[in-house]
Amino acid sequence: MRALVSLGQQFTMISAPGTPSKAGLWLPALAPLSILIAAGTGFALVVVAGLWLLTEQPWLGLNWRLDDLDRVAIAGVAAGGPAEGHITEGDVVGAVEDAAGERVGLTVQSILREPDNLATYSQYNRFFERQRELDRVLAHPPVSLLLANGQAVTLSPAPSRPIRDLPFGYWAINLVAAVGLLFGIGVWSYRRGQPAARLLAVGSIGFMFQGCCMAIYTSRELALDPRLFSALTATNHLGGTLFAYSALALLWYYPSRIGPLPFATFTYGAAALVWLNETLQVVQWPGHTFYLVPFVLPYVLGLYLARRQWLLSHGRPVERASLRWFLLTIFVSIGSVLVLYFGPTLLGEPPLLPLWIAQFLLLSLYGGLAAGVLRYRLFDVERWWFATWVWFLGGLLVVGIDLLLIYLMNLHPLGALSVAILIMAWIYFPARQWLWAHLFRSPTQQLEHYLPELMETYFSTTTLSDFECQWTSLLKRIFDPLSARTLASPADDAGLEEYGLTLRVPSIGDGQCIALTGRNHGNKLFTSADLELARALLALGRKSANLRRDQQQGIRAERNRIMRDLHDDVGARLLTLIHRAKQDEDAEMARSALKALRETIHTLDDDARVPLRTALEDWKLEIQDRLEAAGVELAWTEDHGATEFILPPRQRINLGRIIREGLSNALRHGPPASVAIHTMVDESRLELAIADDNRSAPIAEWEEGTGMTNMRTRAKEIGADIHWHQAEPGSAATGTTLRLTLPLHEDIGDAVDTAG
Repeated sequence: MRALVSLGQQFTMISAPGTPSKAGLWLPALAPLSILIAAGTGFALVVVAGLWLLTEQPWLGLNWRLDDLDRVAIAGVAAGGPAEGHITEGDVVGAVEDAAGERVGLTVQSILREPDNLATYSQYNRFFERQRELDRVLAHPPVSLLLANGQAVTLSPAPSRPIRDLPFGYWAINLVAAVGLLFGIGVWSYRRGQPAARLLAVGSIGFMFQGCCMAIYTSRELALDPRLFSALTATNHLGGTLFAYSALALLWYYPSRIGPLPFATFTYGAAALVWLNETLQVVQWPGHTFYLVPFVLPYVLGLYLARRQWLLSHGRPVERASLRWFLLTIFVSIGSVLVLYFGPTLLGEPPLLPLWIAQFLLLSLYGGLAAGVLRYRLFDVERWWFATWVWFLGGLLVVGIDLLLIYLMNLHPLGALSVAILIMAWIYFPARQWLWAHLFRSPTQQLEHYLPELMETYFSTTTLSDFECQWTSLLKRIFDPLSARTLASPADDAGLEEYGLTLRVPSIGDGQCIALTGRNHGNKLFTSADLELARALLALGRKSANLRRDQQQGIRAERNRIMRDLHDDVGARLLTLIHRAKQDEDAEMARSALKALRETIHTLDDDARVPLRTALEDWKLEIQDRLEAAGVELAWTEDHGATEFILPPRQRINLGRIIREGLSNALRHGPPASVAIHTMVDESRLELAIADDNRSAPIAEWEEGTGMTNMRTRAKEIGADIHWHQAEPGSAATGTTLRLTLPLHEDIGDAVDTAG
């Protein structure tokens, strides 16, 4: 008992995350895989010992069951066994008798597989007394079976029992025990400093001993040596109590510690008292001595602790998501066994399912925790823990297939090993890789997989703001987050937050970062592999941004030089021509050239932007002057929303030149009596229409000259759509209408200017 309490005290020594406590350094020099191998070896030794105990018992070659009248009957006769040819299936056996004439009657309790189903100590002790009598009879052969019809069948038991006669339940229970042990030890081997991992390991060791002992005594043919049987049941009780009370203590420490009490010490102290009470038979609990306090009570207390944990996780979505999975796994698996196996027994009825199936339901606890490791990183275990475990089990499977072939086909060990390796190579490994790729592995995280997309992002953008937007979109496509937010807080490096719920990645520019929440649309947490990928992408993105910045600085410097040269040299010469011109026509031509030069300089100036409304007013005044001089009436109408847009230089210059050329075409083929210009601006586009009342040739007969070609080219440069429309022949309406549609948004001007 002192040892169990001391064990509980060790679990209360909680160290800082990532720092192993002194209690957590069991086998500190061994790597995790070595610990798994050591645990597997220890389990194999326990199974071998169990096989030796079972096979060294006297063997009649009979299976037993109850008939419709609850009488003991023969369920089956083993081929090649001592009873073959002497007794048939279905015969009812009332008693067994040894050579000295000692007779023992067979009742329901004589073939009961699990004595723990008996509710009281008196029933339990009577069962073992009957086992003692049966074992004494079997130890003095020959043995006579007294049938219900009055006949006596005399058999000579074989001195040992063949392995092939062991029931399926024996192997199933041992398999469940192995998986439980290796899961708990596997988690602890990677997280030896965490109290939760240590509790899980101790619980899995108890689960293993409970299962292995149960597999031995429930697979007996008729009786076992009472001393051996008592030792096995006592060890079974100890293992089951450790399993149940470790699960209870786990709910105190995981995922958050509920309070400062040394709860593990109290829990293991209580477990020691429960086990000693069962072993010494001091206090008989009401309802059911062997199930109420050892199993039902921890389950009920666990519900209370689960509620406390749920309240503690309020406002912490990551912790609550993992807790939801963790609690669901524990209470569904253990609760199913309580309802289907323990529940009927507590009510005095037989269990609703065989014992080995109940063990498989308990195994779902470890299967659920394994899925939680993959999905929510329970116990802070990474995915490579699962990979190590799979490789270890693959090695065990080779040995298992080898033994199975020897057992079923009587192959030579070397030949069986060869066949086992071929089966693993041709069937198991391909199947495992397929399952791993389709069920467990996330999409590839290799950097080279995303290089083409990163390069496409780099070359398809022309400004840093465009590149920043594309950078965010690239991160969304790669990690498929539930949400992506741009935060004003600066960050120098990428990092994981909230236990992997959020991945923070600095923006390409300065002073911001992008918070990606919920990997794969919230189905997974971000891992260290995601973090390394984000850092590699960030390094390449920053280099690309620096190249883009240097390129823009070079373009801007060259533009400034051209602007200075045009202004100081060409502009000065045109101004001189204006002052020296002797004729007004020459002076006007020089003024037009100077105006065009200034517009070109403005086009090269990134800061020369004007509001769209201002540009329209300037164009209206210019058009009015031209039409008044030509004697043409102007009808100008506007349909503008509340949205204000700023025109970058290239858009303003190209729009102005398209309008001038369109007006020149209308005046050139006429002149018309009137020109109607309508502008419409909504939240996304500008629509411009220039209509005249000339009767010109059909558009299909037009020969497109330099003017129209330039108009199309200028429209294409700014992303606008331009076309001409004429009234239908024979209609009252006449003339030609030029229509232009220009998408409006903040960034198009930057892209166009930089490209230009």
